[in-house]
Amino acid sequence: MSDPSNRESIISTHNSAQLRGCHEISFSSNNPDCPDLPLIVAYTLPSGAIKTTRGFATGDGSMKARCYVNEEGVWSWEAKNLEGRCLETGTFHASPSNLPGKLKI
Repeated sequence: MSDPSNRESIISTHNSAQLRGCHEISFSSNNPDCPDLPLIVAYTLPSGAIKTTRGFATGDGSMKARCYVNEEGVWSWEAKNLEGRCLETGTFHASPSNLPGKLKI
């Protein structure tokens, strides 16, 4: 990675991600009768561990969620609203990278 400030080199938004980078999912919120926020996304890591993140609205009718990718392999995720209704699911593959990872102090 030549420019660590380059957002595209750190955040992935498709079916692949870089180890020690960030993966972002994005989808539309279309149902006013059943609010989709707060959005909870559960990620199942290749090791079987589960981590959760909260999603957010972008102001253009989309919702997004991001997670730090700390394991190589296939990740799966499931996005639900607070009522437990599944909104969307997916997978992505985390590959090795030269990204330095989180800032350590």
